[in-house]
Amino acid sequence: GNSQADVIYYSPQNMINPKPIVVAASTEMDAPADFTNYGMLLDVSAPGGGINAPLDSEPQRNILSLKSSTCDPGICHPGLIVGTNYLRQAGTSMSAPHVSGAAALILADNPTLTNDEVRQVLRASADDLGEAGFDSYNGAGRIDAMRALQVDSVSHVDISNPSYGAFISKSAGPVTITGTAGGSNFQSYQLFYKQIEISNNQWIPITPQINTPVYDGQLG
Repeated sequence: GNSQADVIYYSPQNMINPKPIVVAASTEMDAPADFTNYGMLLDVSAPGGGINAPLDSEPQRNILSLKSSTCDPGICHPGLIVGTNYLRQAGTSMSAPHVSGAAALILADNPTLTNDEVRQVLRASADDLGEAGFDSYNGAGRIDAMRALQVDSVSHVDISNPSYGAFISKSAGPVTITGTAGGSNFQSYQLFYKQIEISNNQWIPITPQINTPVYDGQLG
């Protein structure tokens, strides 16, 4: 989505069971594109356009795309056409095909992976951008197709309770966090929390590192 809004307000991006791969747009400077949607439901980012600039030149439309033979002049402005079969464009509609292509490579290399395992491979192999670790403007980072093809196993991670977007009163007392943390090469997991409305706020640990995997059970 290109609405500068949280993906929680849009479907299918806000689906959680099953969860789709949710993609943000990044620029050639590995920064979030000024139009991209964002949110804690993001998975990864991918090239979607450049930095903003005057509309008469539109250098932000720097993703090379196939040009339809019947392309509307409003989209296929002469200044955007490259050769006869291509044009420059921008948007998360440019980012999503990058990720679809990487997912296809992952499945071609390992066709036994489930949809969610492909999503986890993309996240685990992404180049971290912005704040260290996951953040709501880049997700796990910009996809790296070559690195993704080197991942031979992934973790299974899911928090089922509290649900995304849940409101919990402090007066309710301790909250049980349930879900899954495991996988073939599992070593440990740790829970953190963060007040996302506070700029540059740090992740704070809830639990120590726990060395026992949990499947559909209490995480903390």
